[in-house]
Amino acid sequence: MTQGKVLECHLQHPGLGCISFALLKFLLTGKRFSIFFIPMHFIPILIFKRKELRSNPFNTLKKASQNCLKSLLFLSSMVGIIRLTICSLKKLQRPLGGIDGLIIGTLSGTSIILESDGRGFEMTLQLFPRFCEAVYNHFHKKFPKLQMKNFELLLFSMLIGLIHYCYQHNNLVIKSTYLALFKYFWGKN
Repeated sequence: MTQGKVLECHLQHPGLGCISFALLKFLLTGKRFSIFFIPMHFIPILIFKRKELRSNPFNTLKKASQNCLKSLLFLSSMVGIIRLTICSLKKLQRPLGGIDGLIIGTLSGTSIILESDGRGFEMTLQLFPRFCEAVYNHFHKKFPKLQMKNFELLLFSMLIGLIHYCYQHNNLVIKSTYLALFKYFWGKN
């Protein structure tokens, strides 16, 4: 992207086709972020699951390796899909903008299916308030007279409501540490 315009494909990735460039981005992202994801998945095992590691090292390391691989696949595929979607939308011979960001985000967001269930839900909980805030800011920019007092309170309440719903109806998606805390405060259902 230069001066608000997306570069043409032949300038963005000279000598490579759009699919080859997306695959290259997929591989490079996996390589770059493995430096981050490997410690992120294995250090907590050394700190919090030492007994489990001693008693059953193979299964513990296997599960951590699978989760690390899922996280790398999620992020890498998201970046690859973003690149491929941008190239595909540019081929429609129109400037990018408007709804294209929504299309790119929606298509790349489907890669969350590669992440483990608990981690995917945790990421959703982290992004949900930011999504609501972005929607609010968008409408506030278009309609400046629209004001909502205590917007943070509404966001917090919606998020707590979502957590409570999952605690009551689908507690398998809540991390075990959070679940133990909820059971301590609210008891068993």
